[in-house]
Amino acid sequence: MRKGLLKQFRAQDQELARAYDNIGEAVDKLAADHDVMSSPVTRLVASGAIPPGVSIVVFAGGPGCTLTMPAAAAQGAAIGMVIYFINRATVSVTLVPVNGEVLDGSTSLVLMAGTTAVLVSDGLSAWGAA
Repeated sequence: MRKGLLKQFRAQDQELARAYDNIGEAVDKLAADHDVMSSPVTRLVASGAIPPGVSIVVFAGGPGCTLTMPAAAAQGAAIGMVIYFINRATVSVTLVPVNGEVLDGSTSLVLMAGTTAVLVSDGLSAWGAA
């Protein structure tokens, strides 16, 4: 838990101690969620690879661009990853998985101009899109 968010106290009974622990866990989760949503934005303007570990990608390139997804297991075996993808270009962009993986059950995903997608890896060999 982040230091200073909750002051320590002596619980008089188990229920109160459990409530304190639950509040502390909730604060930790909210802080972690905030850290994810405050991630730096990666801006791409040409074909290439999406770097592993990024959380927010904005595409602002020209026609005919293809972006390669990071490996689904790039964060480690069985550790999923989420990428918020925003296509700010006036053209579509094609996303392709790496090394024979699948992306939303296919070998590519085309995102039309002005669309967004949430891309989620299974931490093994596949990406899904929402």
